[in-house]
Amino acid sequence: MYDPFIELVASKKLIPGYKLVKSSKNADPGCEDGMKIKPDISMYKDSVDTANNPTQFDKIETILELKPKKRPSDPFNDPISTLSETERNLFRFEADSFERKECRGQLGSYARTWFSHPYARFIRFDRSGGIVSSRFNFREEGNLLADFFWRFSHLNDIQRGIDDTVSRASEEEAILAKSKLSEWAPKKERDVFKLKVPTGNSSRYFLVWGALADPQSVIGRATRGYPAWDLDGQKVVFLKDSWRSTETGMEKETATLRALNAKGVRNVPKFLCGDDLEGNFQSTITKHYAQPLWNIGAKGDYFIKRAHNRFAEDFIGVQLKNYKSSKQFIQAVHDALIAHQDAYEKCKILHRDISGKNILLTQDGGGILNDWDLAKTVEAIGDGARQQFRSGTWQFMAADLLQHPTKRHTVEDDLELDTLPSIMQSIFEQYIHIPGREPVGGSHKRLMLLTREPIDTLGDGFTVYNNEPVTYLISAFLDLFYIWYSQLAREAFKAHSKTTELKRKKEVVPQAPDTASAMNEAPCNHTNIDDIFREALESDGWPEDDVSLDYMDPALRKQYEVGYAPEAEGSTEPSNASESSPGPSHASRKAENVGSPYVRSSDRIRQSSKQ
Repeated sequence: MYDPFIELVASKKLIPGYKLVKSSKNADPGCEDGMKIKPDISMYKDSVDTANNPTQFDKIETILELKPKKRPSDPFNDPISTLSETERNLFRFEADSFERKECRGQLGSYARTWFSHPYARFIRFDRSGGIVSSRFNFREEGNLLADFFWRFSHLNDIQRGIDDTVSRASEEEAILAKSKLSEWAPKKERDVFKLKVPTGNSSRYFLVWGALADPQSVIGRATRGYPAWDLDGQKVVFLKDSWRSTETGMEKETATLRALNAKGVRNVPKFLCGDDLEGNFQSTITKHYAQPLWNIGAKGDYFIKRAHNRFAEDFIGVQLKNYKSSKQFIQAVHDALIAHQDAYEKCKILHRDISGKNILLTQDGGGILNDWDLAKTVEAIGDGARQQFRSGTWQFMAADLLQHPTKRHTVEDDLELDTLPSIMQSIFEQYIHIPGREPVGGSHKRLMLLTREPIDTLGDGFTVYNNEPVTYLISAFLDLFYIWYSQLAREAFKAHSKTTELKRKKEVVPQAPDTASAMNEAPCNHTNIDDIFREALESDGWPEDDVSLDYMDPALRKQYEVGYAPEAEGSTEPSNASESSPGPSHASRKAENVGSPYVRSSDRIRQSSKQ
């Protein structure tokens, strides 16, 4: 159908100023490995040269995906009009067969507009999900398809989804940026872009040459981190671009950084400028369409409304995994602890996403606690969870949080740092997933902290050869958290016993107290942990040149594939660091599940296309 369809659209002059190009045999050479997709038909402005390269994702306006009639691949089901309200609530909008789920995954992964012979749907994506029209027969209702293309070709850039706060740099600006950002030159050639960042009532401009990491999903925060040249400040800075959650209780990272800097919190990035971007299409609308009763797809509670946020920091770090010695590694983690303690004591803010990628090395070997996008004030946490799903990095989350997804996040949970996060997937990535519920894990981690049983099977446990300070530090932490989890176990046992007794007497069961807040002197506090760090750092016996080794290399990791952490449907978060990982596995993504990413919009799109 490719050539006949392209010729038909051209002969009817449906898209003046634009053209359709067959791209089914050509991947974009600029795409990263693993993203080498080949759209069936791509749409471009007439001015784009596609003679030698039919697939250019930076210039594609929209994509058409065609499927043969003999292969039933429609990823959605349409209900009959006579369904009752109860039947509509139970109706399964998303099809279950392998071929149809596979096609839906293709849509979700690449945000493709999809066509089925002889039927079509319109799908409008943003960072919250996709709004799906009802299916129509484009042979019988060809005017609707023609009307769509005609109207689409008359939209301006912003209406078609182009971000007007981003522009290609001039030739002179590109030369300047490449000279200043050569240390972070992208592995594959990229254009230099100029990004607009809000600062009060005005704007500042930054040149970027390539992100440290790119988002791997259509939906979610879609975070990109850039080394950037500040045209106003005339220096290299870090620029972060993401789609943050605007749900009640979720703080802006820009506001959090301002508060931390204002209170003199140590070992955190210095905020320069930035905020939410203003203008049309700088916030998502999918959740709005999921609320009405006529929607037959996922309901509004499954979606997160997001706003486009962009800001600059006066700091570019080095990934923690690139430490020059084990003492430098421990010093950096200790510095992050100081930042965490300052934030908690001076601002009543909890980071809530402590992980190896969020602790960065400074040029002088110190540590910075970065990525405060999931931070909350203690007061906001006390008001209860605002999002349906818990956020965080799975391997580093406290065992108590993993076992109780609805539990409120406490300072003790943030302080449960795993000093050697690369040890044993069976401990740090173990989980179970019951369909329809949030993944639950942490039982192996809790068992390790209470009994040492999982690590005793290793023979020497967590002994670090020729490094007594680190061996001491790990042992001391295990002892500390043994006390903490023993207290939690006793409190849980008391609550369970009381509940059983009351049920036996047929009395009303009271609400169980929060075990963390019920204890006056929790052992896992900043002071106790700080003492352990300082004692280790001040002791003798540190090796001088024990540089980091990557034991998480995929070739080595295969032999340890015991369990898996849940795959996030959000984006992979790049750290503010001068080296990004080559594509983290599903086990290392931030777990921000957002449920089904599709909204069935009934006949509303069909009606709106006539207006």
